[in-house]
Amino acid sequence: MRRFLSALLSLALLCASAAQDAGANPPAPAPDAVPPAIPQAAQPVSPQAAQPVSPQEAPAPAAIPLPALPAEIRPGDVLLVRLPRPESGTPAGEAVLKSPAGTVLQRAAGFRLGPEPGRTAFVFGLPTDAPAGIYTVEIPGGPGILPALSRHSVTVRPRDFLAEDIPLSTNLTTLRVEPSPRKDEEARVYADILGRVDPDGIWLDGPFLRPVASDRRTSRFGDRRRYLYATGGTASAVHAGIDFAAPTGTPVVAAGRGRVVLAADREVTGKTVVLEHLPGVYTVYMHLDSLSVAPGAVLERGARLGTVGSTGLATGPHLHWELRVRGVACDPETPAFAVFPAGP
Repeated sequence: MRRFLSALLSLALLCASAAQDAGANPPAPAPDAVPPAIPQAAQPVSPQAAQPVSPQEAPAPAAIPLPALPAEIRPGDVLLVRLPRPESGTPAGEAVLKSPAGTVLQRAAGFRLGPEPGRTAFVFGLPTDAPAGIYTVEIPGGPGILPALSRHSVTVRPRDFLAEDIPLSTNLTTLRVEPSPRKDEEARVYADILGRVDPDGIWLDGPFLRPVASDRRTSRFGDRRRYLYATGGTASAVHAGIDFAAPTGTPVVAAGRGRVVLAADREVTGKTVVLEHLPGVYTVYMHLDSLSVAPGAVLERGARLGTVGSTGLATGPHLHWELRVRGVACDPETPAFAVFPAGP
């Protein structure tokens, strides 16, 4: 009996020891076991995880608009710079044209070109004596233009101009050389008009056309002239436009849509019309026989504005057609306005 009780006590101690070992080291789950799921309300969810976006659907960064400008121009050409407007609103800032030596030649305020959002445009006039070389256009950054200041190069190629001698009669010599308060005042008003840059003066909607039905050119743009006076003296000048010979009374039309800012009979240039096309951009029609428009009128491209004549300082009936950009005389047949508006 004593042996039986001793064996029973040993068995009880052994079972207690096994139970302690099981509590300290619980068995690992089987390889195929799956841990219980966390209740949905307790799971943290990020917006990205909630709506995954594939790389193909991810929005691309906004592209920086690139300006459109010619790679090459010549002295006397118009440099028109255009770029898409990243947003609507009034464009701000001035673009700057610098010479190969880094000298600032012109500053041009940006203006809207085309319907909203349209484009921002800057326009410069290159004088006929501009040296060949690499010029720089600096475009500012800001609302309606580029995000930051950018610089762009344009090459100015050499250009040859013709030379001509123009004999003047006694009357024309007197008209050119004699002092006159009227001439002085008309010159002042003329320079003031051509120097104006109205940011709202945006009228041009197509390329320039030849304003007269004649291609007989008696003088070309940029000709180096020498006037031969009846008194024996001479004087040099640069021809600021193109002369088209045509019979008196031949219709003269607007080269492009524009607003009449001058229509007057002037002492030297005779009956003259000036049209505003873009901020700081004007065409001029001189030596007319008659005028058919008045200041303030808006003319469509091809609308009649007068007739060919020989008024003022003229040696025969012809139309003197001129283009001015911020007062600088430019070639009326410059490529910038031969195809307009163009890109981007």
